Amino acid sequence: MVRLLLRHAGPGMTPGRRGRGSTGIVPIVALLLLPFLAAPWAFADDLAVRVEGRILRKAAGKLVFSLSSFDLGGEKEVRLRNRKTGEARAVKVSAAYDDISYSEPLADADLAAIAEADWIAYVDWRVPRTGEALNRRLYLVHKEQNRLRRELGSALTEGGDPSVKVSSRITLNKLERFHRVGTVLAREILRVNGGNLEVNPFESPVRVEIGFNPFGGGSPASRVDPLAQVKDVVYWEIHRILTQQFGVGEAEVDFVYDSPAAVREIVPPPGTDDAGRSGFVPSVTLSPVAVDTAVYLTRQGIGAEAQKYVRMRMYRTPFITDRVLLDAFVNTGSVVYVSGAETALSFVPPFARPGDLFHIDPEDGKGEIPVAVASVRDTEGVSVSAPLPPEQISRVKPGMVVRRK
Repeated sequence: MVRLLLRHAGPGMTPGRRGRGSTGIVPIVALLLLPFLAAPWAFADDLAVRVEGRILRKAAGKLVFSLSSFDLGGEKEVRLRNRKTGEARAVKVSAAYDDISYSEPLADADLAAIAEADWIAYVDWRVPRTGEALNRRLYLVHKEQNRLRRELGSALTEGGDPSVKVSSRITLNKLERFHRVGTVLAREILRVNGGNLEVNPFESPVRVEIGFNPFGGGSPASRVDPLAQVKDVVYWEIHRILTQQFGVGEAEVDFVYDSPAAVREIVPPPGTDDAGRSGFVPSVTLSPVAVDTAVYLTRQGIGAEAQKYVRMRMYRTPFITDRVLLDAFVNTGSVVYVSGAETALSFVPPFARPGDLFHIDPEDGKGEIPVAVASVRDTEGVSVSAPLPPEQISRVKPGMVVRRK
């Protein structure tokens, strides 16, 4: 900012040098920066993202809002707008929790004038219009959505927390709200990126977790096959995020979901003990490469052609390898888990089949480990290697990079 202002300040006015008629650089910089100390328009270029809730009830002279501590985003004041009259008010927050927040005590007359159903409660997040800040906020939104999904999962098992069952409608509404918030943030990230092909717009992985775990002690509250229910819930949440938030085309969703750039952890790995099965959280994680490729294929209109080459097993065709992002998406994956002498890879059809060769990179200075796909486990969303010797399998850990040979 200072460099930009000095550049336009006039001839001769460079750091450590006086221009004709200048009184020195330090006073000028001080004057230029002074408005930023007090002016409300200092943050006028921030992205304003509205997060709405409602007044749940009144308690002990306070208003109780459906806005959580995360919803408030650090704001100390909740704004109110009357649905019927448009009247606007603002009340200070006295306490905020994971699910609700409270206003400061209000005068009896003010409290009586506020009918819960007539008012919308909201805050406006102010997010700097930089790729880093926008990506960070989008990551936090997805993290909060996962917390809400885990809460909802209890309602899908018998004996789940009754309070969660009662409040599940509120939780669903919050999930919907954050899909809209995520859409605003993702679109702004793309706008700020401006189509710059040298910089991938999305910097964080997208992880979807659900709280419904039929592999532990609780039995499903539905007659639907629990594994099918888990896969269905996770898939459609990924579908919703890709299509609504990131604007990815329907035709690209399955391609991205099945790609090696996605880690599917749908069922506990073989050999997981009872404690591990009870604490297991089904999830799918899309790497930044997966997200950026999904957006890239849609915006460039080349998704169908990319899928054609993958179906034909032409993984090294110039159409793929000449595009660095697409090459990484098709030919690089990761270790999902290790079980005994076998390792599970994120490569599944149409990106791999039994007999295909890959290299695992432990990055320990001892060289890469060659592995061959022995089988594909569609239920788990992984392929499994042939058994490795002890000196090799001991070097393999989940998350390690796997490359096509």
